[in-house]
Amino acid sequence: MKRLYSLKGRRGFQELFKSGYRFRTKGMLFYILSVPESDVPKIGFSFERRFGKAFERNHTKRMARSIVRGMISGMKKDCHILIRFYEVSKGMSYQEIERLIRFALKKNGVFNECPIREKQ
Repeated sequence: MKRLYSLKGRRGFQELFKSGYRFRTKGMLFYILSVPESDVPKIGFSFERRFGKAFERNHTKRMARSIVRGMISGMKKDCHILIRFYEVSKGMSYQEIERLIRFALKKNGVFNECPIREKQ
């Protein structure tokens, strides 16, 4: 995933935690927020404190980045997304993580339009 699409900085994460729409799937929690002045979708990843050692977090983050990289061209430009991984998702396969991410983003209209709250 290119740096251009990465959600960076404490402010961006706090904004999503505070006013983003939440959607839960097995082992993951998605925060989605529509930011009209954004010209590209931004995606960030977060992990539960008990998730595991650094190599487990890095492995899961690499898989998620790879999955999102293939979907980013079809996403709406004004969406900011944060995916929070929980300990349950530690042993999931690539295909299972991909299926859950694709399901959550389709369910919330990220591919067609982002009908979530706008930034205030």
